[in-house]
Amino acid sequence: MKTGPKGFTDGEKQALRSSLVEACIQSWIDKGYTKTSIAALTSSANIATGSFYLLFENKEELFYESFLSIQNDLSERAHDITHRQPTLEGFIALNMMLYHEYDSKPFLYTFNDHDFKLFLKKLDPLQVNRLFESNYSSFEDALETCGLTSIISDTFTFDTLNTLLSTLRSGHETTTNKADIYELMLRATLPHITKEKK
Repeated sequence: MKTGPKGFTDGEKQALRSSLVEACIQSWIDKGYTKTSIAALTSSANIATGSFYLLFENKEELFYESFLSIQNDLSERAHDITHRQPTLEGFIALNMMLYHEYDSKPFLYTFNDHDFKLFLKKLDPLQVNRLFESNYSSFEDALETCGLTSIISDTFTFDTLNTLLSTLRSGHETTTNKADIYELMLRATLPHITKEKK
């Protein structure tokens, strides 16, 4: 087997990269971007801190790869939901899954948060575009699979759903379960921005 730098084989390097991505995602969920340290991540992966730089160029490259992994996972889950139920109800089920995912992991998905903005500032514009294009592409696939079309435009539908989602994820407390409120608002909003294909 081919040996990489410092004695790591290609297989070992890939396994270590995967381990660091998993550790990064968990730390990001628990602490956010700025409070996640390379030292803590390498410790959890049982490698020397110096070895990190044989696997990733810097912290941002690891976070970028981690976020792509998160998006790929969400895309696969969205694909499963919409292909099991390729209807309006499937599209609603997908959005409810996203609500619960975003609500349970605010550090990962609060895109206007100062912590997340710091991460985006460290990336080059092409990387930032790839992150958002991947999200938008998954949305368009879901619309198509569920037999829906946008009444105004896909970008308007996308922005409306994201605004609805971010509004319900604000720090405002409610006496009613927020997921129930979100579903009610989602069901009330969708007929105004989407329609079933003929």
